[in-house]
Order: sequence, then C-alpha cells, then structure tokens
Amino acid sequence: MLAYFIPLVSAVVAGTATFWLRTWVDRVRLDLSLVSIVKRRDPEDRVTVGERLAEVSRNFTAGPPIDESAKESEIEKTYDSAKDVQQCAASQIGFARALKSRLQDCRTKQDKIEFLQDLMDKHNLVFREITIGLQRHELTISPNKRSPSGGAQDLFESKPATMNNREVMVLEFPTFYQVFSGDAAPGGPGTHDRLVPLIEAMKKFDVNALRQCLDFAIKAIREDHSYADILMGGLEKTINSGPFKVHLLVVNRGKSAAVLNPYAALQTSGATSALDPLLLRIIEVIDAHENKTEVPLGSFVSIEPRSVVTLILQSDPVELSSPLTAAYDKELLGCSIMIVRVKKSSRNGTMNKPQESARKDFGAKLDQELHKQVIGLAARRR
Repeated sequence: MLAYFIPLVSAVVAGTATFWLRTWVDRVRLDLSLVSIVKRRDPEDRVTVGERLAEVSRNFTAGPPIDESAKESEIEKTYDSAKDVQQCAASQIGFARALKSRLQDCRTKQDKIEFLQDLMDKHNLVFREITIGLQRHELTISPNKRSPSGGAQDLFESKPATMNNREVMVLEFPTFYQVFSGDAAPGGPGTHDRLVPLIEAMKKFDVNALRQCLDFAIKAIREDHSYADILMGGLEKTINSGPFKVHLLVVNRGKSAAVLNPYAALQTSGATSALDPLLLRIIEVIDAHENKTEVPLGSFVSIEPRSVVTLILQSDPVELSSPLTAAYDKELLGCSIMIVRVKKSSRNGTMNKPQESARKDFGAKLDQELHKQVIGLAARRR
C-alpha cells in the first residue's frame, strides 16, 4: 500500500509545485519609472477663458483675439502681446510724440525719408496701431487737398506684389525698399485698399495727415494699455492654473496582461507642510513604436505582457493658490506615482493591488539644482 501511496503523494506535490511555479513565472511583473512631471498644458489643449476676456481681446488691437474656448498656444500669444504692450506703452507714446515734433523740421527729401523709415520700423507699435486703425475703419485720413510738397516728386513708388502667398505692397525708396503687409489685422478682400490713403500721405509727406495718424496711435496705445492690464490679470491665472502632467514608463516583464485602474495618485514629500495626494488620470498610452492611444474617461488600461509603454497622466487644473502649486514653485519636492492594478481573486472576484514608482525630485527649481550638482562635481575633480 505504501508503495502506491508515496508515488501518488510525490505526483501531487510535483503537480502543485509545477502549478505555483507556472503561476509565479506567468504573474504580472511591473516596473514603474517616473520620467517627468511638468505643470503646463499642451499647446493644442483648449481652455475656457470666459466671455469677458474674449471680448477684451477683440478690442485689444496689439495682439491676436481669442475665443471663449481657445488653444493654450493662442492664449499664450495674446498674453505675450499684452505683456509687451504693458512694458512698452509709455516709451511708444513718447516715440510718437517725438515723431510729431519732427514733422515740421523735415525740410529736405532725405529728412522726410528718414522720418518715414523710423515711422515704419517693424519694432515699434506706433505704425502697427495706425495700420490696424485703418483696416478696422477706426482711423480715417483726411488728405490735404493742396499739395503739401508744393508739387514735389513722390518720395517713393508703391507696387502690389505677392510674397509667401500673401498680398503685400512694396514701397521702393531711392536706396532701399519696404515691404508693407496688410496682415496686421483681419481684413479679407480689399484690406490693402484701406491702406492706400496712408501710402499716398507718406508719398507726398502730408504733414497734416501724418500728424492725424500719430495722434490716433497715441490714443490707441493708451487704450491697448488698459486692455493689456485686464488681459494680463485674467490670462495669467488661466495659464498658471494648468494641470500637472506626468510621463510614467511602465515595463510588464510578466507573461500576463496587467489591467490598471485609469486613476492614479501623485504623492509628494519634502514640502514645509504635508501635501495631500493629487488625483491623476491616465489620458494616453504610447507604445514602443510611438503609437498613441487615447484612454476614454472611465476605461481601464491594459498593458500587454512583455511590453514597454509610456503612460501620460494628467490632473485637473490646479489653482495658483493651491499648496501643491506653491510648494512646486518654491521648494524641491520628492514624488512618486501610485497606480492600482486590478487583480483576479478567488474570494471576491477582483482585488486592487497598489504599486508605487521610485521617488524622484521635481519642482520649478529642479533645473537650478541639477546645474549646481554638475558644477559641484566638476569643481571637486580639479
């Protein structure tokens, strides 16, 4: 009897061992590596700015207008334009006043050409305000019916042309030429026709018309300055309320697919005060061949066996006044990502198994710290 029993027990033990060994080999084995954490949106992400800011941007002639729902890149362009106006408004008004003072002193042809060259300088806001005012019918030039130059020859010739599929006017002076584009403001067909009175006033050096243009530019810059203050305040909050975005490298070394809860948590340490975990959602999966798959809201994420993927996780917008944003801007933090794997269970059907990445430094000052590390190590080797 014993002779039969021992082989039977051995077979059962061997079978059980084989089962558990196979289960161990075939189990899900995930390695998590935190690649990067940034606090910003992608340029193509759309953001709601509200009706008031959209309306102000349409009145703001020094920058591109934005819709109530605009791309992050569009918002940043308008914000940068508003910032430029804030910084240069006073000097540009002074520049326009200086040009007005020079008008009566331009006696010779060379004086007049130098004046026009300064007026049309692409780095000043004055000429842009004048051209946009004409295109929007906000400025109307009243030409002097009497020849302001006493019948003198035109200071330059103007010719229509096409450059890079754009309609332009080329102003040909004796020693140089100026490309005069009508793209400063939306206009459609006939936009350049609205600029003809300005070109004629410059050709004849019509002092009254040019003074009228400079007066308009001063008024327009002041208005844009007030609009810029509103845009800077509103858009800065919008830009700085961007979400935290995380790139997490996931390697599944096992022979079974890993099923992940679509939500994860950003855990931080090293701040002056304790910070609550920040909820993240997996929004995109990028495989080893750079193929991207968006993850619908509420969908689980499957990581195939023997595969490497990058998970893109994103939080909801985070207010500028939040403790995490304040710590991110001022302190160097340690962080990790905790994901939750959904695992089969013989008792309850499924169970949630948390898994955490190794900790990694991050924060707005991380770049400075990395510089210091390299310089410090280099100094020690001398």
